[in-house]
Amino acid sequence: TDDGCIECDTEVPSLYLDIQSALDAGTPEQDLVVCVGPGTYYENLDFGGNTIRLVGTAGAAQTVVDGGGSGTVLRIASGEPGARVEGLTLTNGAAQRGGGVFIDFGAQVEMIGVHITGNTAELQGGGIDLRDGAPSSLYLADSVISENVVTSAVGTAGGGMRIEESSTAELVNVVIRDNEVDHNGGGVWTAAGFSAVGLVLSGNTAGDMGGGVYATGGTIYIVDLELSGNESSNSGGGMVLNNSADV
Repeated sequence: TDDGCIECDTEVPSLYLDIQSALDAGTPEQDLVVCVGPGTYYENLDFGGNTIRLVGTAGAAQTVVDGGGSGTVLRIASGEPGARVEGLTLTNGAAQRGGGVFIDFGAQVEMIGVHITGNTAELQGGGIDLRDGAPSSLYLADSVISENVVTSAVGTAGGGMRIEESSTAELVNVVIRDNEVDHNGGGVWTAAGFSAVGLVLSGNTAGDMGGGVYATGGTIYIVDLELSGNESSNSGGGMVLNNSADV
């Protein structure tokens, strides 16, 4: 509401013991607000096409979703028309793509005050994989993407975040730090570009090119950037612009 209060439709753990059961109660047509109390929840979540606002009421420091080292922590990959996630830490996911968050098939996602940390992907998007099975979008604000890893040595991309060609990302006051990839784009790999206001890219590492950012297409537009302490074994410790990429 306008006064900052949250009107919850359902609550975890008081009405549902786990978050996924509350998500399953939603529908694509209903704007369901799921409020999650402080604690650690060992789950792998999937919005399943439903229109949901998922809120950690005590904030990310006190509300943790732990993927248990098996699967993506949060999937929003069924064309969700209005998905919103606030005040959660998403950690300990492990998947081929998108260890922390996997977005695909036209999903429209907002994430605010979220920490995506300590996740692993085998191929792409250790923290977030924003894919383009159909064009998807992400608005990410007041958030941290940190200490995520992509492990395979060949063709891997985006230790912190990967953005495919026809998808779009807008970042506002986001820190992307201490992520790692064995190939390109320690912090961010993008074929679509992105826009950002207040972006910190620090301490990210790429085994080949683009410690902070590897861009292989699209336009990157940034106001207020800190690019520091990133490393690559080949070229572009801070940033690599390849093919038609522009900044």
